[in-house]
Amino acid sequence: MQARSELGAVSHNESMGKAGPSSSSFKSKKPLALIATPDLDLWGQLGPMLESSCQLRHADSLASAAALLKPGTRTILIADLRGLAPEDFAPISSSPHNPVVIAIRDGASAGMVDALMLEGSIHALVDTPIEGPAILRAVGDAARISATAEALSAVTSSSSSSGGEEEKSGLSMGVLIGIAAAVVVAAGAGWYFMKGSSSGAPAIAATSTTPAATAGKANPGAVAPVASLDEVLEKARFAMDERRYIEPAKNNALEYFRQVLVLDKNNAEATEGLKRLGGLLIARARTALDERRFDNALAELEAARSIDPNDQRLVEVDAKLDSMRAQTALAQIQATLAAQNFDRAATLLEAAQKDALLPPAQIAQLSKDLDSKRRAATIGRLVASAEARLANGRLVSPSDDSAKDSIAALKEAGASSDLLNRLNNDLNQRLLAAARDAATKGDQAGMQSMLNAARDNGVSAAALNAAQRDITAATQKQQRTNDDIARFAKAAQDRLASGNLLAPANDSAVSNAERLRLLDVRNPTTVQVVRDVRARLVSEARTRVSSGKGAEATAFLDAAESLGGDTDLADLRAAVAAAQQQAAVAAAQPKLPPLKMTRPPRPKYPSSAKGVEGWVRVEFYVTPEGRTERVRVLSSEPAGLFDAAAIAAMEGARFEEFQATESRLAVQRIVFKPE
Repeated sequence: MQARSELGAVSHNESMGKAGPSSSSFKSKKPLALIATPDLDLWGQLGPMLESSCQLRHADSLASAAALLKPGTRTILIADLRGLAPEDFAPISSSPHNPVVIAIRDGASAGMVDALMLEGSIHALVDTPIEGPAILRAVGDAARISATAEALSAVTSSSSSSGGEEEKSGLSMGVLIGIAAAVVVAAGAGWYFMKGSSSGAPAIAATSTTPAATAGKANPGAVAPVASLDEVLEKARFAMDERRYIEPAKNNALEYFRQVLVLDKNNAEATEGLKRLGGLLIARARTALDERRFDNALAELEAARSIDPNDQRLVEVDAKLDSMRAQTALAQIQATLAAQNFDRAATLLEAAQKDALLPPAQIAQLSKDLDSKRRAATIGRLVASAEARLANGRLVSPSDDSAKDSIAALKEAGASSDLLNRLNNDLNQRLLAAARDAATKGDQAGMQSMLNAARDNGVSAAALNAAQRDITAATQKQQRTNDDIARFAKAAQDRLASGNLLAPANDSAVSNAERLRLLDVRNPTTVQVVRDVRARLVSEARTRVSSGKGAEATAFLDAAESLGGDTDLADLRAAVAAAQQQAAVAAAQPKLPPLKMTRPPRPKYPSSAKGVEGWVRVEFYVTPEGRTERVRVLSSEPAGLFDAAAIAAMEGARFEEFQATESRLAVQRIVFKPE
């Protein structure tokens, strides 16, 4: 029998596991939705709709719900008001905790709910039978309102702590939401459409004196910035929350919803918002008429009529007004003009003239005002249309719905030459810019189409020739760039294949990828090459971390970060830092002399092996006295055949004593051969 041993000492510190960095995440708290209803079927219907977005609680009455309201909690109260009287709502309206109330109503309770909404006690309503999208939209708006109020309450509470509790408690929900509106609603009003009053669709109004038109006089080439759809919707929501329905001018819900429909004529939220607003305005007009506040009633009534002239609820109010024609004729006409319901204003003027309700001079002046305002509104609508289409790139197509079509309509409407010149110059500049863009993308047909459109729109031959020269120069430059991109991409791929990621410094995979980024960071070839190089760098960094080569890993990570982005490198950088710290700790430990064996293991070849050769790799600890302990098999070949003999042999081995307080880890390979 022959037995041979190969000893390899392993540092105890090196055998310790690595601890990774811990991570935590923040999860936003869901708002509390308190559903107050004695109807268990309704509770069972609403629960599945809202459980994913809210914390749900149930109360069987409004009084019970009021007792559950708590300060400092984002509470949405979904109140079932079917079959209730106004006094049943008193526990909620008198509560100091200001819940955001969503009312569930039916036909019988509509009057009571409308009255509470006019008072500001209710923020939204949902009709029965309840539809999922309607309740989810109402709850989403309510959550936003309550979160804004809660955040602002915390800010104002902190900032006014020295001013006394009385001042803090005086901040109502309306004031808090007003502060939020002042922060968010920072931009001016945009343009909007106005459809004729004979149309059944929601009308879209505009005025003639606009920021865009004013800007055009100072700078004919300037274009008024167009607010985004989300920004205008947010303004509309805040205006509704604060009951700024039709006032002040250019900062009210009616105008903002109409602006949304300029940007997206099929927007469901704006359409629904206008429908809801129309109902509110009619309800307010009824109340104002009863109180003989004719100016308020007529302004709100005509604003509602401008939203939907076919709303059946208008019939009742119009009948009431007919009985007061002598008292309200002038106010009615003025209200229709203010709401830009021009067809109705003409009808009322004709009736007032026929029945001699107003003096002839006043009829003449009102007729003149009607013509002037109608023309201004038409021009304002067309300007809004032109600028929206210029901003959206709808320059000459689609037919009848392009910027060019709107400018032509403006000319027919008698717009000023300054305004027409400004818009036409803007259109021409955009057509030439579109031609250049098409040429850069290699779209020759698109380029020629834009140039032809510019020529047809009156661009001079000199300007077209200059544009052609620019396009030719840009095309040549782009071709050179494309050639350079192809060359550097091939070089980067070649270096990647050969493993030259970081060296040589001026001709590595990384340096060529960086050149590609400088040439055109959005080019598809650049994107793909950079992605491949970066992925390889991250892979190499992981390999170096596993091998304990922290400095090399850091170099690869720095190179990966230089190619864009670092959010996916945080874990690797943490691992590198941990490895470097561990290496520093190990380096600070006192160096121990190598283990010296004084009695090698004497393995006995087992008879059961029957002439088979093999080996066993064992791990064990050496005590400061030189004895072996805790021997265990790491691997063996054949598996299990020589394990017991190897352990017994290693337990009999001895080492030279050493100065230490702990045992040292070691590994031994023992070979077995038959005699």
